[in-house]
Amino acid sequence: MFVHIERGSAVPISRQIMEQLRSQCLSGTLAAGEKLPSVRELAQQLAVNVNTVFRIYERLSAEGLIELRHGDGTYVLPRPRQAESRFETQRDQTGRVRPFRRDGELPHQR
Repeated sequence: MFVHIERGSAVPISRQIMEQLRSQCLSGTLAAGEKLPSVRELAQQLAVNVNTVFRIYERLSAEGLIELRHGDGTYVLPRPRQAESRFETQRDQTGRVRPFRRDGELPHQR
């Protein structure tokens, strides 16, 4: 895991760290099941306050990206799937986009 902090940036350090960790979780750079550094370890590595890292981990946990296991560590969760829609679209012969349901029925039919 690599996190780069720009100390002179107008973006708060906590946001910089959070966005990088979120991006790494979503992109698969951090693999599902991978153990993250402890709050203290990461705070020490980045030279930031322990509470900053703890709040970041809590937010990422609330987003469903990581899991905090008391006494065991912090782990990356499998990437969330995007919710599948019941409706899809297709272009008709005139080029217009028309919705349809996966079962073939148009949304306005019943």
